[in-house]
Amino acid sequence: MAKKSGANDALVTSAEVGNTGGRGGDEVVQVYVHQQKCGVRQPIQQLRAFRRVHLSAGQKQTVTLSMPVKDWAYWDVKTHALVLEPGAFDILVAASSADVRAQTQVHVH
Repeated sequence: MAKKSGANDALVTSAEVGNTGGRGGDEVVQVYVHQQKCGVRQPIQQLRAFRRVHLSAGQKQTVTLSMPVKDWAYWDVKTHALVLEPGAFDILVAASSADVRAQTQVHVH
């Protein structure tokens, strides 16, 4: 079931990342947003938040990212204004745009 959010809200998402290797390293947690239906052609997914974390060997860490929903608006060339169309948005937590690890849906009203 989709969660509901308004334009003045911020979406907070968390993901646990872990280093299963024998050496320390970095991971970049990325959050992409995709609007399912939009009156204007949009990219398939847009990077809206990210954070690089360093993990020692065997370490796990929860990474929390916040995204203001109003920042999902696009510039409408006809009205010369930012527009946030209501509807369903997919939220994709990923290691890269091609490596999505978790997904949920939010409905913006």
